[in-house]
Amino acid sequence: MEAQKFTSKEYFKALKIVHIALMSGIFFFVVIANVLILQGFDDVATDQIRTVFIYLVPAAILVGALGSNTVFKARLQKCVDEPGLKKKMEMYRSSLVLKLAFIEGPAFLTVIAFLMTGNYLYMLAIALLLFIFWTFRPIKEKAIMELELDHDQRRIVEDEDAYFE
Repeated sequence: MEAQKFTSKEYFKALKIVHIALMSGIFFFVVIANVLILQGFDDVATDQIRTVFIYLVPAAILVGALGSNTVFKARLQKCVDEPGLKKKMEMYRSSLVLKLAFIEGPAFLTVIAFLMTGNYLYMLAIALLLFIFWTFRPIKEKAIMELELDHDQRRIVEDEDAYFE
C-alpha cells in the first residue's frame, strides 16, 4: 500500500486541525468542569487530596513544559539529520504531536484538580497551559526554520501545491 501524498498546503492544514482538536479538547473539558462547579458540583476533594494537588499540578506543569521542549529538540535533531524531505516532514509531525501531548497531560490533570477542588487558581494554570499550547501551533515558517531546510526543500515547503518527495 502506497503512503498518501500531501501537498504542503494539505500537510500544514492537517497539522493545524490536529493542533486545534487537541486544544479544543482541553478547552471543552474546562467549560464542562466550570459548568459543573457553577451548578453546585459537590466538593469531592479531601484535605489530603487538596494538598497533593497543590504540589502535583505545578510539578506536572513543569515536567510537561520542560519535557515537551527536551523531547522535541532531541527528535527535531533527528529530523534535521534526515536527508529526504518526505521522511523529515513525517518525523516533524510526530515530534510536534508528542510535544503537544506533553502539555495536554498536565492540562487535563489541572482541569481534574479544578473540578475536584473548585479552586479557581487552577484556572490560571489552565490558561497558562492553553497559552503554551497555542504557541506550539504549526506554522510553515517555523517548521522551515526548525528543520533547517536547504534551499530546494524550503522551496518545496513554501509552494502550497508541491508534494513532499
